[in-house]
Amino acid sequence: IPGIMKSQKDYLKQIKEGTSLTKKTLFRWKPDWDRAADNFESAAQGLRNLGDKENAYQAYLLAADAQAHNDLIVAAGQNYEHAASIAKEMGRVDDAVKAYEGAARSFMLDYKVDRAAKNLGQAARFVADTDPARAVALDKQALEHLESHEREHMAADHIRNLIGVTMKSENYEETINVLKTYARVFEKLNQKPNVNAHGLSIVILLLSLDDVPRARREFDEFVDRFPEFEYSNEGMAAFKLL
Repeated sequence: IPGIMKSQKDYLKQIKEGTSLTKKTLFRWKPDWDRAADNFESAAQGLRNLGDKENAYQAYLLAADAQAHNDLIVAAGQNYEHAASIAKEMGRVDDAVKAYEGAARSFMLDYKVDRAAKNLGQAARFVADTDPARAVALDKQALEHLESHEREHMAADHIRNLIGVTMKSENYEETINVLKTYARVFEKLNQKPNVNAHGLSIVILLLSLDDVPRARREFDEFVDRFPEFEYSNEGMAAFKLL
């Protein structure tokens, strides 16, 4: 009845009803994913309002799955986002990341590349301190999506995150790899200062590690790839340091 607050028991009953709708019966030859999704989504919203985070989280996942079966890809992605948000509130790192990944997959199916990358970036930031390697993999996946769909203008935050995570975790080899690899993104965007900053950063980092021979090699290789670097302010500064 409109206007009457439902109880937790009512919402859990909705989940049970939704689950029954995903199964075939004697008089229902195929699952009714549409009605099931409505039940799950309504229950998820109600349970979240009541503060029952665990059951709300589960209901949002069920809603996302039902909507995916019904080809409502964007709605599925949105419910994965809700599930991720709740898992994050509960401090459930792995569940949050999996939900963010589910959202990203859903949005990619609808070619919403920016939103998919955003979800992967949120997942990466959530695990940056506890699992740097996983954070790196997530941001790299986001960058792969952005580059393959020519959305490089959205890449800068992911690149900065990669540099920050790898430096903080003292994975300097990966930092160098990131600086070398993603300089191409800024070149494509015609952002020469950022390209040059990457070249200088590589030299500074290697010199701080007392690896002068490699610093010289990397400088030469960077100049080969980006000739304008050599006579830029950053390039001349790198040369003087060497």
